[in-house]
Amino acid sequence: MNGEQFVLGALLHDVGKALERCRYFDLPEKLRKEKVNHAHAKYSAFLIQTLRSAQSSFLNPRLKDLFTKEVEKLVLFHHNPRTPEELILQIADWISDEEWEEDEENLQMYYKVPLLSIFSQNGENSKPLYYSLKPLDYETLMPTTKDTVETTNYKLLMDQMLTDFPMVDSLEKLIGILEIYFSSIPAQTTRFKTDISLYDHSRVTAALAHALYIDWKQDLLETNDFQEIKKWIEQKDGAIGFKDIFLVVEGDLSGTQNFIFNIPSKKAARSLKGRSVYLDLIPRYIAKYILDQCQLTPANILYVGGGNFQLLLPCSCEEKMIQIRKKVSSTLWDLHQGEIAFTLSSVKTNLEGIFSFPITLEKLHDMMIKEKQRRFWEIKEDLYDQLFVPKNEIIQEREHCISCGRKGTPYSDHDEVLCPICRTLVELTETLKNAKYLVEKRVSPDQRFSHSSVSDFFASLGYTISFVASLSKIKTEEKIYRLENMDLHGPDQSLLDGFLSGSFSFPNKTFDQIALTSLHSENNDKKTGSPRLAYLKMDLDNLGKLFSNITSKEKERSREATSFSRIRTLSRRIELFFNFYLVHLIRKYDPDQTKIYPVFVGGDDLFIVGNWEAAVDFARKIRESFQEYTGKNPMYTLSGGIVCVPYDYPVIRTGSLAEEALVASKTYLYPGEDTTVKDKVTIFNETLTWSELKIAWELGEKIAHTINQGNSSRALIHKISNSLNDFNPLIDQSNQKIIKPPAIWNFLYHLRNDRGIADLIEEIILNNIFRDQKIKNPRLILVANRFAEMKTRKAMV
Repeated sequence: MNGEQFVLGALLHDVGKALERCRYFDLPEKLRKEKVNHAHAKYSAFLIQTLRSAQSSFLNPRLKDLFTKEVEKLVLFHHNPRTPEELILQIADWISDEEWEEDEENLQMYYKVPLLSIFSQNGENSKPLYYSLKPLDYETLMPTTKDTVETTNYKLLMDQMLTDFPMVDSLEKLIGILEIYFSSIPAQTTRFKTDISLYDHSRVTAALAHALYIDWKQDLLETNDFQEIKKWIEQKDGAIGFKDIFLVVEGDLSGTQNFIFNIPSKKAARSLKGRSVYLDLIPRYIAKYILDQCQLTPANILYVGGGNFQLLLPCSCEEKMIQIRKKVSSTLWDLHQGEIAFTLSSVKTNLEGIFSFPITLEKLHDMMIKEKQRRFWEIKEDLYDQLFVPKNEIIQEREHCISCGRKGTPYSDHDEVLCPICRTLVELTETLKNAKYLVEKRVSPDQRFSHSSVSDFFASLGYTISFVASLSKIKTEEKIYRLENMDLHGPDQSLLDGFLSGSFSFPNKTFDQIALTSLHSENNDKKTGSPRLAYLKMDLDNLGKLFSNITSKEKERSREATSFSRIRTLSRRIELFFNFYLVHLIRKYDPDQTKIYPVFVGGDDLFIVGNWEAAVDFARKIRESFQEYTGKNPMYTLSGGIVCVPYDYPVIRTGSLAEEALVASKTYLYPGEDTTVKDKVTIFNETLTWSELKIAWELGEKIAHTINQGNSSRALIHKISNSLNDFNPLIDQSNQKIIKPPAIWNFLYHLRNDRGIADLIEEIILNNIFRDQKIKNPRLILVANRFAEMKTRKAMV
């Protein structure tokens, strides 16, 4: 049995669970009589046996060679191992889902139990939500209540998957279809919580098994070691528990914000997308390169997105990582002279570490901090000449690149100069327009490159990539990945190699055109509004704490183990929201692609530019969607920073201001608080809760409507601002469940001629006393005023 055959068996070792729940297939008599502990192992072997015996034209010849008798036996006996390979798979299976959380409720109706949202498992007071038994798609990403989920589609789901099987010719494509069809299938439905999907369990098991298998083949692990490992997992005792058996690698891209936003405001929209996509692809292809060098599959990616990744590797790859680090660092230095850097850190972990994986991740994070403090140390022999030896290149006047300052030449027209690197970033943006696919071709990574194009980075790793709108000229040896779409089928219904998450599309508009979409026409054909842009930055709060909390219940139980698959499940569901669902949300909100420019979306954060009205409103919708996605679990919160500026304001400065606003949201303390409660948003230098932003938005709209309808003048805005001194004590009193009528009378006096607005603000105060809604920051009325002021401004167009 070779490595590919072993991984195939590991990926399909539990596929029998789905077959068994179909309650449709009958096992052959010989398989029924096999003395194995679990029926699903027989069904897994039955599927492989059936595929092996199918007509020669059914399976792709490349895949058919992998479906051997040995693979059939591997899945059949992975609970009753007889060979080293079967023992390795059993150990990986145990590590993947050690300590399933018990739940006797599901014992009887095992074939109708839906997949529980992982977010329902973390924290208290969260609403249990479930996923319908359907293929993974934008529409099925959002969980729902138990009484509305579909749980009886196993036969249909398996039929759909088997329809795609004849087109599978690689393990990568197999992983792709498993993700589509197994992401909504619970890995366990009897006696245990059903929050881990069959896809997540199968993928993690394959990753663990492949790493152990490679080290076994490299003689770093012996068969006797696996017997000792098995005993340790059962008893949590023995010296083998301290033997390093895995290498966990983290990669992180730094310098991204300056790199993306260090461009002239004029024609900024033309460059931003190319830069953000380039930075998005760097960690993806470094991860791909590492896996290729270590002869691993995408199953060994624990996480990728937001400029970083985590990989699970065999310990035997440690030496290779030294050369990979040097190659990556030297190539990025040659291209960007330190403007961006990619740091790789790694830690070895033993059984103790793998069963307390959040602690291992903390060690990995600490190592990453140390590695970032000595960036580019891998190429220290070459840095002296780069930094201190004078260059012969002479840059004349008007030859400075307007983005990076290096020597350039006129581009497009004579009012701007770009160096070769920045020129290719602009060209990358152009190729992304209307692109639907990424096409990848393997090349030799050993050839020399001019380092005058960003494509040289990927070529140095052995890949050429291009973005295309059509597949009409694609050759068979090239890999094809669909962009922003989970459908793995090409136009001719062939099976693609995968799909890429994140935002690759963008409006074909300049920033001034996007800003103008916030203007509104009046009856006299005049326009009102403020043609401003908003820069929105949001991210998930307390990510490390979330991983620690989700395993705390497991650690408290007697065996003190952590489910590796549960950690992977949480990570992937967060990734699916930011990388996929947000893209879907942007399309629904701005179908004409005129108001929102997604700079980057992925990982656990996002950066969006849009007309100020759309960006503020969309920020609220993102947060509402995330609450729905997590069942309003209070542990999962988002913080945001919004900056509203003229469309020609310096992009580099605005990017920094948005980051500062986000930091303010995460560190803001209300009077009397001594610990930070995140889940806030900062706008106009005011930090509000999301509910306060909603009230400010609605109040601002009411004020603007009153003014635009001619029922009041813009002097109303100033009256409300002047009432702030009287509004402050009212909010303080209402939070103490008291109210003093004279204080209300003083406040209402300012708005005596605008009773409708006065009633709205009075309602805010009364809600504070009699309802759950709590307003702590009275300056929200200043934010509302700013909204109203911008909505009612007479536009000079």
